[in-house]
Amino acid sequence: MTDPESQLTPADPRDQGAYVHMISASTDEAHSWPAFKCLYAEVDVGGKLHVLNNGKWYEVASDFTSQVIRDFEGISESTVHLPHCAARTEGDYNRAVAAAGGMCCLDNNPIVHGGGHSKIEFCDLLSIDKKIIHVKRYGNSSVLSHLFAQGVVSGELFITDPEFRTKLNAKLPLDLRLPDPQSRPTADQYEVVYGIISKSQRRIELPFFSKVSLRNARRRLMGYGYKVTMKKITMNGHP
Repeated sequence: MTDPESQLTPADPRDQGAYVHMISASTDEAHSWPAFKCLYAEVDVGGKLHVLNNGKWYEVASDFTSQVIRDFEGISESTVHLPHCAARTEGDYNRAVAAAGGMCCLDNNPIVHGGGHSKIEFCDLLSIDKKIIHVKRYGNSSVLSHLFAQGVVSGELFITDPEFRTKLNAKLPLDLRLPDPQSRPTADQYEVVYGIISKSQRRIELPFFSKVSLRNARRRLMGYGYKVTMKKITMNGHP
């Protein structure tokens, strides 16, 4: 990727001194960012994709753009039933889905693993039919990239690390526990589902950099044998 910023931004909004301010409702902690860094854009210039992300313009090679888009469009939609989201938070949603039956909520229930105080969340929801579900509200590239990375880390540890599986088993109800956590699971019996909460009435469309992150995550997980899918979770009754 090249940086064509000088060609695409003759008048740089960063020079205007505009800032975006945020105050947390729960902690009163305040943060500020230059307004230009809060903008995201994908623009076709001369037949090439140019992406504005975190205050910088990037020119993306045409063949790479085509590969990423083709891979994204080829991802299947999961058949798992995830109801509309009317909850205020992801945690509330995940707990409500689990309470309805057939799933275990592991959101905000991390496994201490890997030395020090490292904590790993296996998933948000685990279904009785072996769907490992990660849930996130639609957001910017960094939010979605974190979602995809979470799936890779937990998926790899689940297959490769008996100690991790033993710790996971201790958190699961009896009907979802592994018979023998020391034995390597068969990955192709499991499906990693990325569930994205959105108000959009159309199929989920991701920022380009998020498509790249998802492409990389999917390749790694499929390398272990997992099936990898997406699921749109409609918000507040939107179709």
